[in-house]
Formats: sequence, structure tokens, C-alpha cells
Amino acid sequence: MKKRILIVAILIVMVAGFSVAQEQQESNESELFVHTVYLSQVFRHRLGFKVTYTAANLDYKQVYIPTSWFTQAAGKGELIETPSKSAPYMDVYYENGEFSHVRLFVRDNPFHVTWGRLEDEPNAEEKFSKDTLEL
Repeated sequence: MKKRILIVAILIVMVAGFSVAQEQQESNESELFVHTVYLSQVFRHRLGFKVTYTAANLDYKQVYIPTSWFTQAAGKGELIETPSKSAPYMDVYYENGEFSHVRLFVRDNPFHVTWGRLEDEPNAEEKFSKDTLEL
């Protein structure tokens, strides 16, 4: 009888310990969300990339992505050249609701119609000096 009570008590303690450990693990995990945006065109510039896309309201929008995001170790950007016909597009990652990083998928042929060259425009330095990506 005492052995059964001891075994039941040990099982209760183990189950309680596992549930507490599970709750702590879930609270330490970050929430990662990916938003895929299909692009109309990608323009190269000496300071980065200007990408144009169609927003949900069917307006053309543009966003500037600095080159430094792609050149720094563990930077905020990754440039992926691909022959895929679905390119160009970008995956924008948000962690806990905040911008984390972006993966820019572009055609591997620099002469493809989706590539463009951006000449210097007014306030180019200001447009490319960003810490976050806002769509």
C-alpha cells in the first residue's frame, strides 16, 4: 500500500514538472512570421536595391533596401539569385511583431526584364539609410 502511494506521488510530481517545463519552453520561444511580397521590378543602385511591388489596394509601392544589409555578417538581408520564374519576390520576416530580416529572390540573369538600373535621384542617401523595412 505504501509503495502504491509513493509511486502515485512520484508520478504526480513528474507530471507537474513536465507541465511547468513545457510552459517555460513555450514562453521562451519567439514568434516568427513570414510575409511574401511579389515584386514588379528590382533596381540596382550603388547604395542598395529599390524594389517596386503592387500593394493590396493595387497601387504601385516602392521600398529601398540598403546594400549594408546584405554585406554584414548576420545582416538583415540575404540576396538569392535564382532561375525560378516566380522571381522576383521577397520574404520579409517579423519576429514578435518587429522586422527581423528580408530575403530578396531575384532572377539570376542580370538582363532579365525584372532588373533595372537606378540612377542617382534626389535624397538617395536618405532613402537607403534605413534600420527597418516598412511595407
